[in-house]
Amino acid sequence: MTLQQNARQAIRYSSEQPVRVGSLLFDEWHSLLLNEGWSDTFVYRLSASDGLPPVDYARAVRRVVPPLLKLRHSVSLWVAVESPPGGIWYSEQVRRTLHGISAPVAVTNGIDTPPQINDFSFYPWTERIQSPPPPQAENPLPEDISPKELRCLQVLARLEQAYTLEVASLAGCSRPTARKALKSLCERKLLDYIPESRNARYPYWEIRRGGMSLALRSWGVPAGVSFPRRKERRYGGKKRSRGQKVLYVGRRHRNTSRLWPAWLKTAWPDRAMIWAGWSEVFLGGILSLSKGGARPDALAWGLLDGRETIFWLEVESGNRSKSEIAKKAIRSINKAIRYVGSFSGLDLVVAFLGPPWVIGGIRDVLGDIPGQVAVVLAGWTDFGVLPEPVWGKTCSEPLPGMHSKGEAKD
Repeated sequence: MTLQQNARQAIRYSSEQPVRVGSLLFDEWHSLLLNEGWSDTFVYRLSASDGLPPVDYARAVRRVVPPLLKLRHSVSLWVAVESPPGGIWYSEQVRRTLHGISAPVAVTNGIDTPPQINDFSFYPWTERIQSPPPPQAENPLPEDISPKELRCLQVLARLEQAYTLEVASLAGCSRPTARKALKSLCERKLLDYIPESRNARYPYWEIRRGGMSLALRSWGVPAGVSFPRRKERRYGGKKRSRGQKVLYVGRRHRNTSRLWPAWLKTAWPDRAMIWAGWSEVFLGGILSLSKGGARPDALAWGLLDGRETIFWLEVESGNRSKSEIAKKAIRSINKAIRYVGSFSGLDLVVAFLGPPWVIGGIRDVLGDIPGQVAVVLAGWTDFGVLPEPVWGKTCSEPLPGMHSKGEAKD
């Protein structure tokens, strides 16, 4: 069962009419009986299929807490994470990122089972009688927007500019489905279609202000609340002239990162099930990681051979010396191992994609690999080609005679 099949209707607020507190909107409100008292609990629903990595989505939740506390001092927050059966990493990472916020928060898998008092980060304020419910609000999302359209819009809100295949990869759908959704969004004037020009080799899509506002509302971010962390990490675009925009499309490094979920599905269709994936991910400073935290070029989450797995990608373009590339590869593997090792029951596949000489250099310096980790090496021009992973080993495609299929565009 895929994440999209498991999740409820992808459009926020679809199952219940939202409630309003000032300018803030929440999916639901409940007065829960906790320890013989009644709580004042607001529900914030999120899904791993909404286009945001868990750290960034949790940061969106953090943004609404200060204004909420100013309006209702007795408030508590219930964050309901929609995730597939057996998938615990996403909700656990959300819980970690929300640690320390000034309101009691409970993170649950799904909305079906209300939290108990011990599920909250600290005891919520309760009253002997139930608080009056907040006023209901209008659904800020159009009724006729489909889940596929919204998912593609959410992906593009993070990327800002992207090719059709990049959106399809990160939205978890086929290229024709993504193209149809993007065309519909373009007709709604939520994004623009940019044809081929001297500034870009291929046509691409660019989100408009109205599309960005709609995506922010779909993530529960109210108007007037800044959310800069929604963006993927940048490596810098090419500025063609002083009066032109920075382009975030066309770089092979970025294109390869964005295609990572689709790459995995193509390479291992019988072994891997990909629930969600993101390019240029920030995972925060976890345990003994360096101060800057873990920042893989792309991350996918799903199953490998029926076990919950993180698929960690590093793209090496070869802009460093061989010794620097080798040291960076070892650091990346160690970071990935420490990060995934901080979760229970989670396996790890680390992949390196790049030019043949880079991959060959990395292969030559890698030593012993822990038994619960698999490392795979492959060229970045052969979309969908990866060696079969073997636990505790480094596996690579034959480097001589690697043929270029070109960059995957459109």
